[in-house]
Amino acid sequence: MCQDNGYIIDHQVIEKGLNLLLEFQSKIGELGNSRFVRNIFDRCIANQCNRLAALPNPTKEDLITFQIKDVI
Repeated sequence: MCQDNGYIIDHQVIEKGLNLLLEFQSKIGELGNSRFVRNIFDRCIANQCNRLAALPNPTKEDLITFQIKDVI
């Protein structure tokens, strides 16, 4: 989903995402796997926007890269 939307993610972000899926595995069945992943993705975008708003001159790389602090 990240790559389809032009985002770059690193190994730490992937690990954190997998940990979230494992942590909420019992509730994912109730919520729906796709919806759960989409909610995480949307939250990452919101967190990234807040982080970038504090940067004086964000680069293109900043705009397309999720950092570990962007993940819930």
